[in-house]
Amino acid sequence: MKTTVLNTSLTVLLALTGATFAFAGAEQEFDAAYRAGKPLTAEAAYLKIVKSNAKVAPLVHFQAAEIARNRCQGLQERDRLALFLRQEKGWTPEVESALWVLVASGDNIEHFRRLAAHIPASDPFLVRDGFVMFQRFLNARRFSPAFQMGGALIEAFGKDQQ
Repeated sequence: MKTTVLNTSLTVLLALTGATFAFAGAEQEFDAAYRAGKPLTAEAAYLKIVKSNAKVAPLVHFQAAEIARNRCQGLQERDRLALFLRQEKGWTPEVESALWVLVASGDNIEHFRRLAAHIPASDPFLVRDGFVMFQRFLNARRFSPAFQMGGALIEAFGKDQQ
């Protein structure tokens, strides 16, 4: 009985350790392929990382979003950028870039608020993208989010007036 428990514990330990090594290998493989400019290899490595459900650095998701954009896979790009932003709470050039993409093409009001908190209200692109998002809500007859977006626009562009 003790031998069976020991063998089972050892098997579980080896399986867990092997999974960790496989994940580390996939992350290294992704990094090497990304740096070498091999998008298909990097994409395959990224999919291994995601399927392993392991926690990775947020930058990996941002880099995977760049690969998706270069492969003309806009939906994957936006999904990966949103995942990146959920994990990355600070303000970096990558965060700003991700927010610009998602505000210009998405409908998450919190992304607009986060961007507006760091960009001057006089920025013409912020004004344009904010009102385009507002218009998307109106065109889709989504009046509750349009109302919320109107509040976000007033917050963003009213701060310089006060």
